[in-house]
Amino acid sequence: MKIIIYFFLFIIAIEACQTEVDQPKEIGLALCPTNIGREVVYSVDSIVYDDFKQRDDNKPDSFNFQLREVITSKFTDNTGKDAYKIIVYKRMNDSFNWEPYKVVSMNVNLENMQKVEDNIRFLKLSFPVSANKTWNGNIYNSLNPKNYTYSKMYFNGKVGSFILDSLVSVEQENDSNFIEKNLSKEIYASSIGLVYGQYDSINYQGSYNQSTKKYYWKGLLLRKTMLSHKP
Repeated sequence: MKIIIYFFLFIIAIEACQTEVDQPKEIGLALCPTNIGREVVYSVDSIVYDDFKQRDDNKPDSFNFQLREVITSKFTDNTGKDAYKIIVYKRMNDSFNWEPYKVVSMNVNLENMQKVEDNIRFLKLSFPVSANKTWNGNIYNSLNPKNYTYSKMYFNGKVGSFILDSLVSVEQENDSNFIEKNLSKEIYASSIGLVYGQYDSINYQGSYNQSTKKYYWKGLLLRKTMLSHKP
């Protein structure tokens, strides 16, 4: 399991002190800037457990690539609201050219920030930002309800090579037991937007092999960490 140890050593440590003070809605808006041309580049690291491969010791596959998200224009979406088009580019590393990957959109108002990814609308942030505030991140789609909450507010921390302030952490899911692990959270920085994402979904009993008498894990561990940004 050396690859797992290496992966988790690579995980970004967030060192923070939490402030329990509610913030005006306008301050929350700073977590999702909308200026045209703004871009953020991320490093994405993932570990994939494929239970069909049934490898010894549940050995997973590991992948690394980069994503570049650029706000390109403002438009009126199918709900009649102002929205922002974000083109996402992908490359394997610095030696490759950026290639178009997909398009997402973002709606921002004084009440919340919504994002449409792969034709699914998520309520990512709810304003004002306040301690332990909870909302249904899937309220605008047909998926099962999922409670998002502000787990840390307006703290300082290190993300990648950056020392950032005014960070806000959103816990999207935290449900683990002896069968599965589901843990998702996102961290946003004022005037930048999303700077870190953790998305873990593992089933420890994905499939069972009668001959080896073993279960084989199935799922994904993923980290999305900001590498650079331009206003």
